[in-house]
Amino acid sequence: MQVNGTRVLTYLDFVKGLDPKGNFAHRIVELVAKKIEMLDDITVIPANDGSALQTTVRTETPKPVWTTYYGGIPSNKGSKAKIKVSCGRMATKILVDKKLYDESDDKDAVLEDEIRANITGMKEELANALVYGLIADNPLGINGLFKHYSAYGSETADDTESAHYVFNALGLTGNTGAKTKLGSIALVGWSPNTITCFHPEKSGTGGIEKSDKRVTDIPDPDIGGDATYEAYIQYIYWKLGLAVRDYRYGGRICNIQRDLMLTKGYEASYVELIDRLSQRVMDDDVKQCFYMDKLMWEKVCVLFSRLTRGNAITFQHVEARKEKRLFGIPVRIMDPMKANEAEVPAFSA
Repeated sequence: MQVNGTRVLTYLDFVKGLDPKGNFAHRIVELVAKKIEMLDDITVIPANDGSALQTTVRTETPKPVWTTYYGGIPSNKGSKAKIKVSCGRMATKILVDKKLYDESDDKDAVLEDEIRANITGMKEELANALVYGLIADNPLGINGLFKHYSAYGSETADDTESAHYVFNALGLTGNTGAKTKLGSIALVGWSPNTITCFHPEKSGTGGIEKSDKRVTDIPDPDIGGDATYEAYIQYIYWKLGLAVRDYRYGGRICNIQRDLMLTKGYEASYVELIDRLSQRVMDDDVKQCFYMDKLMWEKVCVLFSRLTRGNAITFQHVEARKEKRLFGIPVRIMDPMKANEAEVPAFSA
């Protein structure tokens, strides 16, 4: 997709390129993308250490020097920290009645129907992991986006810390009661060198695999006893990791009390935070998008219309999806973000 003069290939672009007619991985990603709009945007690269990505995170940019003719120029590459991030692996199991499958004139349709049913749980788990995933809570999963933006900074926060790109919305409405119904708005610039997903090193299908179909006996719980029926069983695996290689290209407005966003007299404060986030987060050579849940987007639209800044919000049709835009930046609806979040603390060096 064309963004700021640079084409950034997304996960969806990648799997389409594997087979223009649509292979198995392509169909899986398309099915999931219909419910997880983030898959329209994320980039994906191969790991470089099996199922892990060894990379660096920039902690300081190179500093140039003033010089003159015949004057020396010292080497200065800035500073980086080495990190190693591993893929998580999700799996689901497909069962198809053998007799139904064998007697069907459209076997692919029968299998596709079962895939659609089984992929529902995978959609929800992947969407939640991409945003809220914590290896500390699930060692077999991944660290999601908010793991890297887990504390907010002050007005003078050091821009070499990720907290510089996190704004605290708590208290804007003057609320002194319970800190409940908290939510966030995220802004991400996807590219292979900034924030990206990755798949296992030797995977030719973007980390999506399926096992061979085999026949097995399945117990029938309705009849009980030794009653069984023959079924085809097949497993689908999805190995995927998330790497924040340059945190300057992402950010978050945290601790938004969603039930108080439309409180009269405080609308401008939220609008200003959204504006500041879009200004502070870097956007060169990336595919940049806002992420929020559906009700959060509804309230953002109301906030801007109240302040006669409705022109900041636009819509355009992109293929089959009506795309929302805020300050010209696409907005994606991420339903898992409607969950009530724990309060995000201030950054402490």
